[in-house]
This record gives sequence, structure tokens and C-alpha cells, in this order.
Amino acid sequence: MRVVFDIDGVMHPIMETTCKFAGVDIGKIDKYNIKECNRLKDFEKRAILDFLCDVDVFKYGWKEHSTRELNAFKEIATLAELMFNSISWTSEITKFKEEKLSNEFGFIPEENRILTTVVAGAVKEPILCDIIVEDCYEN
Repeated sequence: MRVVFDIDGVMHPIMETTCKFAGVDIGKIDKYNIKECNRLKDFEKRAILDFLCDVDVFKYGWKEHSTRELNAFKEIATLAELMFNSISWTSEITKFKEEKLSNEFGFIPEENRILTTVVAGAVKEPILCDIIVEDCYEN
């Protein structure tokens, strides 16, 4: 069995942090694709998208996991193939995630940490799995 966890929306409060940095009410986000959020003004959409390219948002929003949480991940890893999946819009953000995940989740093989740098606004490539823990039902 393969279990895939999304990093930025499930394991870390990145959108909440992004909205704080951008000065935007997160309650106005009603779609996964920011460009399709009708409740956001154009300048708010641009601010959110700009901050999603800023490594400082990820550094500030990254949540260190408790021993209890890490033990739960370790238990899942004994029962299934555990994978992490995340896209980043800059290589600097991808590198930051790689370093953090290596330090905290060294028990997960590197090849099971799927971190991809893509052009801003791109979507994740699908991963065949049995269970996905994801913040976006479209994925």
C-alpha cells in the first residue's frame, strides 16, 4: 500500500502564512486555483501568488512536528510505503523543503520525497497511490 502526504497544505500551514504576509483574508479563498477565486481582488491574487514564490513564507510557515506526530509517521511507514509530494515555484523553496524533510524525516527514503520545481501556477503530476492526504480534492 502507498500513502502520499501533501506537504504545504496538510503538513504545514503555508496558505495561512501566505495570506498573513500578503495581508489577505484567507476566508476569501474559495477555490484551490487562486486565479479563479472570485472573492479576491486582482491585487490580492497577485500578492498571494508573489508570496508563494518567496522562500521566507515557507521558512516562517514551516511547522516542526512533535515526537508524537513523527512517531505516527514512522508507524505509517512500517505499514505502507510513505511518500511526500510537493511542488515549489522556485528552486530555492524546493531546496529548503529538501533540507527540512531530510532532517525531520530521514527515515523516509529520498526517492519517496517527490519535490518538484515548476513554473508558478503549474499543477502536480499524479502519483499512483492507495491513499492521498491532500488539501485539494482536485489533486
